[in-house]
Amino acid sequence: MSRPRRWARTVVGLALFAGTLSAGAMSVGAASSTPSPAPEWTAAVDTAVRDAIAAGHLPGAVVLVGQGDRILYRKALGLRAVTPRDEPMTVDTIFDLASLTKVLATAPAILALADDGRLDLDAPVTRYLRELPAAAYREVTLRRLLLHSAGVPNPPDPRARTESLAGLLPVIVRAGLDFTPGTGFT
Repeated sequence: MSRPRRWARTVVGLALFAGTLSAGAMSVGAASSTPSPAPEWTAAVDTAVRDAIAAGHLPGAVVLVGQGDRILYRKALGLRAVTPRDEPMTVDTIFDLASLTKVLATAPAILALADDGRLDLDAPVTRYLRELPAAAYREVTLRRLLLHSAGVPNPPDPRARTESLAGLLPVIVRAGLDFTPGTGFT
């Protein structure tokens, strides 16, 4: 794999990680040491995150790079909340780790399938989940689902959850979309 392609995968991974986490369970800002002056590569990381924010792919991120027990770089960029009001991201923002499965398993699997030409990130999700009503979900894509910009509401009330996709799809369809795909974040 070429160096630019590896870099792009790292940036996509960072964007997916930052975009999928929300307030809840882990303090990213907790650290035992103060970061030393930023190395040269941090400007490229800042630019990549700022570009992803400006493109509307994520509202904000906390970048934390460590080695052993040392913090090499830590910075908050963008917003940690956009509803009910904008709140700036801080290095001590607490993140819910429930979405890690998507980052560590689902996203890499989807990206590998897309690289192999077996999935199209920008095709309507109804190509792969035919149970969804095509008209309502025509602008919902795998890319937008991964970036939480598809308009699909947050997980339903725990009492409505099921153990199977077949049981969950009707719940999601009944709930409808929270917003037009590509115009917001969930």
